[in-house]
Amino acid sequence: MSRYPKNTTIGIYMTFVTDGYSRFAIERAESSKLNLLLTNMSNMHQDILNYMSKKLDKDSEEENHIIEEIIFKAEEEVRAMNKDLKRKIANLEKKIDIIIENQKKIARKFEINQSRIMGGTLRIKKIYLQT
Repeated sequence: MSRYPKNTTIGIYMTFVTDGYSRFAIERAESSKLNLLLTNMSNMHQDILNYMSKKLDKDSEEENHIIEEIIFKAEEEVRAMNKDLKRKIANLEKKIDIIIENQKKIARKFEINQSRIMGGTLRIKKIYLQT
């Protein structure tokens, strides 16, 4: 972030849970010379508005446009992240289904082998008893 102009750049760090940042991260963001905002998915829109209203003159139409542009870009990023997460979840669900099927196959083979062993044991006992 340091390579971008400080007055027009804001770093937005987002978690999926409320209060997902350590005390160190919060202190670092608050003491930074850069514009850093720590937020979460559900509060992102309002947190950006609140942060920018502290930093900028709210009466400027240009600055209001900047705020809306920042929110739009952040929301686009969230949508892209959600799309990627949904794709990853779908892939994981497919893998889980394969694992479950393999476990069922192994259980069936185990039962078959166990019945063969038990059947063989019974035959051995019968032979042993007959002699």
